[in-house]
Amino acid sequence: MKQEKILIADDEADIRELLGDFLQNEGFQCVLATNAFDALEKFKTEGNIDLVMSDIRMPGRTGLELLSDVKNIDEDVMVIMISAVKDIESAITAMSRGAYDYVAKPFKLTEVALIAKKAIEKRKLVLQNKEYQRELERMVADRTKELRNALDALDRTYIFTLRALVT
Repeated sequence: MKQEKILIADDEADIRELLGDFLQNEGFQCVLATNAFDALEKFKTEGNIDLVMSDIRMPGRTGLELLSDVKNIDEDVMVIMISAVKDIESAITAMSRGAYDYVAKPFKLTEVALIAKKAIEKRKLVLQNKEYQRELERMVADRTKELRNALDALDRTYIFTLRALVT
């Protein structure tokens, strides 16, 4: 069974390591990043990141910019934004840019783990749905090809029958 991978980006080492240790004990594989630049690089190099948890306010680039970057790379990745500032505007902005959820500091680790599990479950469902959609499209293409072949065969039979009648 595949172990889900979570990328945690926070400029505060204590929070980053606390989240990483707790989520690792919950059965996730965690990759830690010190800022948005580091997180984006690790997102590209690690591959198969299921969930990104990012602080909104970090030096250099914000978590919202990181959100846009990772969504451009993988539109199905789930992103949970974390912020010490209880700002409704930031939450709305994050959600409108594709974040799955928004968590305010201080947070309860059990609640964060529950949100992470729900986000990863949603990602699995989205990916399964896309795979189902691709399979349906493939089946429709196959049936269309079979129908076209049957119509071509019917056309040939029709022409052969007309020639036989004319003869």
